[in-house]
Amino acid sequence: MDIQKLRTAIFEKTGVRVDATDPIFTLVALNEAMLDECIVSFKSVQDENNAELDERIGKLVELRNSMVAASNNLMDRANQAHKAAALKAATDARAEIMEAMHVEVKQAVSRISAAADELAAASEQASEQRMGRWVTATVQAVIGGIVAGSTVLLFMHYVQ
Repeated sequence: MDIQKLRTAIFEKTGVRVDATDPIFTLVALNEAMLDECIVSFKSVQDENNAELDERIGKLVELRNSMVAASNNLMDRANQAHKAAALKAATDARAEIMEAMHVEVKQAVSRISAAADELAAASEQASEQRMGRWVTATVQAVIGGIVAGSTVLLFMHYVQ
């Protein structure tokens, strides 16, 4: 506290000259001491509040980090769920395709079996027809042989 500056300020504002030993300066010194004590007390409270604020900010940062980790975990779970759903859908689609192919293969096998049956029947019929021709040819040969033999016998009988 600069008493000389205060005396000059009082004189300039009020026009009253105050002596340096005036009891008013005791009040000024008392006010200054009280103000210094208030400032010290304020700084102490401010330091405590700053420490508490730093602690709370630290907890908020930890909470934020745990929330980010939980969010990442949820995203990983969601991605896994999407992958599992896609895999299940692919498996279901594969099963449906296999079932459709199975039905088509059964139909194709059925058609092939029917064609094989028809071919066997045609082969059997052709075999029967060949047999009938062979019998006819044999009968014709036998008859031809009989006729030829008879002709030779008749010829020999009449020509001699």
